[in-house]
Amino acid sequence: MYPEVFAVSPLITDLPIVLFALFTLSNLMKYHLIIGIISIFGACYMVYLGIENLRAQINTAREKLPRTNALGRGVMANFLSSHPYLFWLSIGGPLI
Repeated sequence: MYPEVFAVSPLITDLPIVLFALFTLSNLMKYHLIIGIISIFGACYMVYLGIENLRAQINTAREKLPRTNALGRGVMANFLSSHPYLFWLSIGGPLI
């Protein structure tokens, strides 16, 4: 996959995900304990991601793939991935 085209997909998909997370969390604002628990789980998730990042092995082999709808595939991958939802519901949303 071509990273320069694929990397644009979060610019397209993050706005609806952020709005969803903020709408969901705004309904929970009066429940401070729940927001605190979500934030603690978010911090644990960030620590887990950091540890996984340190353990990752670098693969230097690059495979040339055809440039067929790379942006569409990137948008679809970002919408279907749980990572942006987990981040915005557990870390980004409570911070905002």
